Amino acid sequence: NTKQALLFELHLETNIFQLYEDIKERKYEISQSTIFIIEKPVKREICAADFRDRIVHHYIANKLNPYFEKLFIYDSYACRKEK
Repeated sequence: NTKQALLFELHLETNIFQLYEDIKERKYEISQSTIFIIEKPVKREICAADFRDRIVHHYIANKLNPYFEKLFIYDSYACRKEK
């Protein structure tokens, strides 16, 4: 429910097809991230990717996950399904 997500979803079909074409034609470029600092629970800097880039991140992660899953030790839990 971020502003970027809502703007992307406003013209979802057009944006998805444009993203596909950009990747296929090797024209895709990573956008500038939004950087901000949060204070709680501890002070830290956050780099948030553009919504369009996060779609690509999820696609890549879903494709690579089966390969990496075999390499992880059992007690590794971060970002793993059913862990």
